[in-house]
Amino acid sequence: MPKSNFLRLVLLMAMGVASSSIGLSAGFFNKSARVIVDSEASESYQKIQAERAPGDIETIHFMEGQYFGGISKDKSLERVTFQEIVEGLAPNLAKQNYLPGDDVRTGDLLLVVHYGVAAVDTPWDELMGITSQEEEEMLYGSTTSSASYETGGVELGVDVNYDSRPSTPFPGAGSNAALLGFERQLNKRNLTRIEEFDLRTDLEDDRYFIIVMAYDCQKLLNESELLLQWSTRFSVRSPGTNFEEAHFALSRAGAPYFGKHLDDLGREKVPFGRDVEVDIGDLEVVEEDVSTGTK
Repeated sequence: MPKSNFLRLVLLMAMGVASSSIGLSAGFFNKSARVIVDSEASESYQKIQAERAPGDIETIHFMEGQYFGGISKDKSLERVTFQEIVEGLAPNLAKQNYLPGDDVRTGDLLLVVHYGVAAVDTPWDELMGITSQEEEEMLYGSTTSSASYETGGVELGVDVNYDSRPSTPFPGAGSNAALLGFERQLNKRNLTRIEEFDLRTDLEDDRYFIIVMAYDCQKLLNESELLLQWSTRFSVRSPGTNFEEAHFALSRAGAPYFGKHLDDLGREKVPFGRDVEVDIGDLEVVEEDVSTGTK
């Protein structure tokens, strides 16, 4: 995303809150999702959180990030809309006192949400015989990547030029560890062989995932700076399930971790499917000059 004095964003704003009514989906108790969670928070945000009083809330606004359609056609993934993703996330974010705000100009956090499937089939580069970054740039143009906690960045930290890929983009097996948050664990010096084996085994299957990246809204509005405060990545094996059921399980598993910093991966066993009726109202598409806050 370019940084300038005149940045324009299309924000997807969730209005209202989740209701408390329960509505279990069919087969809710029949099977469970084993979700793996990676969560990081900047040191400055951790200090702010430590000073907060219990019950203090932060207002949030949603923006759709990158969509990963995978290699093979997945109708369940295609059927899920971004609004439905937000409906699954909202009540679980509320458990950590992150509540939808009414006005992005006074908001605390902009949540950029990336989602889809991380495929493990042969990466496109291998299919095309690409063996170097120079060859990739000749074919697709320069790559885009990285998002540090101090400077931020809406793009995911995976070295792939998604916009130049044909049809449905996918990161390829070589990038899944970084995409899903496994890389930090795999790079640990004290990682045992059994732990490494388990992690690499988890990466052998396609995995549905959601990634929530929280940016300082006021920094973006007032200084045109993308300051990443925290990110939470959660994924589950896709074989044997569908994204319509899985995205609710993913959001449910992420609830204890939003805004938190983990040294290790979290693992949660949660039910598939919808477990609450959520009413956040209609998503309002707002085109806004974030340098001035005018609509």
